[in-house]
Amino acid sequence: MADKLGCRGERGAVWKQSEMDIIRHHYRSGVGAEFLQQLLPGRSVSAIFSMAEKMGVLSGRFWREEELAILRLYYPEEGSFVTARLPGRNAVAVRVMARRLGLKKSCDSAIGFRPWSDEEW
Repeated sequence: MADKLGCRGERGAVWKQSEMDIIRHHYRSGVGAEFLQQLLPGRSVSAIFSMAEKMGVLSGRFWREEELAILRLYYPEEGSFVTARLPGRNAVAVRVMARRLGLKKSCDSAIGFRPWSDEEW
């Protein structure tokens, strides 16, 4: 509406391809906002997050429930190859989240491992 009324503040500079490449690589790997701001001087945290959302880049820090379900189901058999089922996630992010969930890749893919239960702990 501010655009239509002509009272919008100053617009930010046009995003360069190199800036978008930084978002693709670093935001996807789950780095913090402060680090991204150092790599993208003159860009606010909200502008960086907004651009990542427009580009469809998911943060490595935040996982949706559907992604976690896929990870729990397939990681014990597939290990890092589960990335094929998780668009936008790389092998490092998958391994980190699997470790947080207590999942392990089986040496024998037919067996699989399971996370420890509270009772076992």
